Amino acid sequence: MTRIVLCATSLALGACDGHEAPEDVADRFAEAYFVTASQDEALKWATGRARRVLEHELDLVREVRSGDYGAEEAHPPTYVTRGTPRRESGSRVVVPYEVDIATGDPGIQKSVELHLEKTREGWKVASFRIREARP
Repeated sequence: MTRIVLCATSLALGACDGHEAPEDVADRFAEAYFVTASQDEALKWATGRARRVLEHELDLVREVRSGDYGAEEAHPPTYVTRGTPRRESGSRVVVPYEVDIATGDPGIQKSVELHLEKTREGWKVASFRIREARP
């Protein structure tokens, strides 16, 4: 069973010109990339370095996923909790997450920062950093 848990304490960063708010884009990316392990889906929300990383990962797994063995079979239950986004400038926002991968007891915990940029198409994840979570 896979789910995403989002904290209700997000900044009201707002959307402009009908585009989604940056935390909404970050949530979609986090769910696609971490929860369902779908680099294809995460690509919709990525630009720049993040996009290149995803494309490289897809190249690495393309042969394995070409049969009946997809991301669902290889990916353990993963839970994502969003922290408080912080605006670095008018066009840059960092959204932190804690990722818990249920591989056993105690599982694997990661701290993630998604770096978003406002583009002509709206907010996109431009890069991301994944680290071991601190106890």
